[in-house]
Amino acid sequence: MPLLTLTIFSTAQTGLVSYPSFTKNDKLATSGTTGNFNSFFGMGAGIKTTNSATGNSFFGSLAGVANTTGNYNVFIGIQAGYSNTTGNSNTFIGDNAGMNATNLSNATAIGAGTKVNCSNCLTLGNDKVNVGIGTAAPQTLLSLGTTIKLKKLALHDDANSWYGFGIQAGQMRLQVGHTGARFSFLAGDSKEVMTVFGNGKVGIGTTTPQSALAVKGTITAQEVEVTINGWADYVFQNDYKLKPLHEVEQFIKENKHLPEVPSEKEVKENGNNLGKMDAVLLQKIEELTLYLIEQNKSIELLKKENETLGKKIANIENK
Repeated sequence: MPLLTLTIFSTAQTGLVSYPSFTKNDKLATSGTTGNFNSFFGMGAGIKTTNSATGNSFFGSLAGVANTTGNYNVFIGIQAGYSNTTGNSNTFIGDNAGMNATNLSNATAIGAGTKVNCSNCLTLGNDKVNVGIGTAAPQTLLSLGTTIKLKKLALHDDANSWYGFGIQAGQMRLQVGHTGARFSFLAGDSKEVMTVFGNGKVGIGTTTPQSALAVKGTITAQEVEVTINGWADYVFQNDYKLKPLHEVEQFIKENKHLPEVPSEKEVKENGNNLGKMDAVLLQKIEELTLYLIEQNKSIELLKKENETLGKKIANIENK
């Protein structure tokens, strides 16, 4: 046999915000064929609840007044859960708490006038309430009076934008939810000094990095190591074709820079790739070394020719 539903209505009406319209078909909730364990205290509390509803506890005038088939709800306070009709397992505590929630499930609203608009959500207080944990005098929306331990902390701007700190497998992680988001490090009057973008690029002194790391300003370091896949030792290979000096001279006259070396305009537009530039400069140094070796051979040959010529002149003069 189903358990009786206990309903106690108060006749006092002073101070109520609004009253539902009751008809002759609205009855005190009593025992039904399937409904069990309902408790209603207060004028109009749970008055529309059907016989199939189970496990509801409504305390306060008009608490759960619109509920029909909702189950396992706890509404405490005047007009708490006022608009719920079929929602289940909700907890609204405080005058007008969860008043506008209609058909949510497993939602919790604590505090006078507190609103909750999503299932499986918990809200504390209205927008003027400060919440304190470990402190009796919270000065901000959430104040913590002691140390807290978190594995992950996620901050949401909207449903598609989140930012978070977390620890995973011994790794401290700083993460953004999508490529359009970014982490900004501010200093002084909120000047953005460093930015980490969701696409992996980092800007220091600039918010428009065009590479993995962009720095606007001077970098000071004791050592800088640049890795590169190729080097210029191919210049010393036997099959390397060294340009004749007259061709180099002609190229310089026409272009105002060395062959294979980027022009001033190219460097201004595209920047200076240190690894590639070092390889090009080494190529030019090695080419210059080959030119000097050839020149030295020519000089040595001229010396020998001069010595031979000098001996011949001396022999002629001695005759």
